[in-house]
Amino acid sequence: MIPLPHMSGKTVGVLGLGASGLASAKALTASGAAVLCWDDGEAARVKAAAQHLAVKPFSGADVDLLISSPGIPLAYPAPNPITAQALEAQVPVVGDVELFAKARAALPEHKVVGITGTNGKSTTTALIAHCLQSAGLDVQIGGNFGPPILSLDPVCDVFVLELSSFQLEITNSLDCDVAVFLNLSPDHGDRYASMNDYAVAKQRLFDMQRAQHDAIIAVDDAEGQRLAASVTGQVIPVSGSGRPARWTVRDGALWFENDVVSKQADWPALKGHHNAQNAAAAAAACHQLGLSRDQIAKGLASYEALAHRSQCVAQAGQLSFINDSKATNPEAAAQSLTAYDAVYWLAGGSDKGSAFDVLLEPAKSLRGAYFFGQTGPSMADALGFPSETIFNDMKGAFDAAVGAAHQAGGPATILLSPACASFDQFKNFADRGDAFTQLARGVERQAA
Repeated sequence: MIPLPHMSGKTVGVLGLGASGLASAKALTASGAAVLCWDDGEAARVKAAAQHLAVKPFSGADVDLLISSPGIPLAYPAPNPITAQALEAQVPVVGDVELFAKARAALPEHKVVGITGTNGKSTTTALIAHCLQSAGLDVQIGGNFGPPILSLDPVCDVFVLELSSFQLEITNSLDCDVAVFLNLSPDHGDRYASMNDYAVAKQRLFDMQRAQHDAIIAVDDAEGQRLAASVTGQVIPVSGSGRPARWTVRDGALWFENDVVSKQADWPALKGHHNAQNAAAAAAACHQLGLSRDQIAKGLASYEALAHRSQCVAQAGQLSFINDSKATNPEAAAQSLTAYDAVYWLAGGSDKGSAFDVLLEPAKSLRGAYFFGQTGPSMADALGFPSETIFNDMKGAFDAAVGAAHQAGGPATILLSPACASFDQFKNFADRGDAFTQLARGVERQAA
């Protein structure tokens, strides 16, 4: 647990009692703060009360500080009533990452790496941590991926933090030794009034950096190029698509300036253009933290894919089953579609208001497409597929894809890369990925 000595004696409200809210309440209580907790959901309140936390309604105007869950809007489309009370009373509203930032001065010597962007954050976070751990460093992973940040061990060499735009909105003073930006594409339209607002939230990671710290920025898209030209940190450009950069992937290899560091064929868990960008960014971050090129190459080669992110979950004869359930927007799915051959694609889910135009070109090379869920009909229509490719649920789409692959014969990939959120038929993307994995392993057992 991260100690918060600067909060001793303060009255603090914690709004939202998910994992990060509970960790915040416990860390604050242990550090001598008077903590008031609330969640609009009864089940969350019951769980918190069972852990002996003070759960009761409170006014945002009656606390010294309000700790908000990142999932609760600060402003758009409308603040929570408790948040509105705090803002009106000029009570600071921050998140657990800001508590960590303020606590850093009292922690043992360490470095902090922060990773943001739309797609690839979790893979890059895990990849950086893996390379550092492989080189013998003591690493803690947290933030938007992994445990809540305040539940981490305060003694380590490096904190590697995935940071969402929601978290960055309510963070004011996190000065990362190494900050990483990957890409920006339309997402969270229900939370931001415009793409510019979304981009501004991401840029906060770099606005908080001191000028002498490293800003690793992928320059594969327009936002990365703009960011690289505007931030005050020491910019280290990277690219996964062969653009001129200090670290770049081109011709099937990772290059540092004019030297080849590693061949992409040696990274079995990092296929596709999107993972090339992740690898270049991770390599740059690790290099700035002192790893040699050889240590980076070994880390890339030994990395294993995260669950639900381009994860091969089963093999049945010549059929490979790839669980990419975390691809919850069209841009992420488009990257995944180009990473595999002979693809039978499963897609669909709850509607985030996304346009599917970016999928038109990669969809042309598919063996087949099978749509399900709330967006199934609109996706099929937008991409020019007939009504017989639309199914009520993922199992129907899965069975049809496997049947078509068996009928065609030869090597093929059954790919779940939904391009949509999961909340119409599943609890979350992990629940959806687990359901796909169960279906895939059923086919694997039958083929054994």
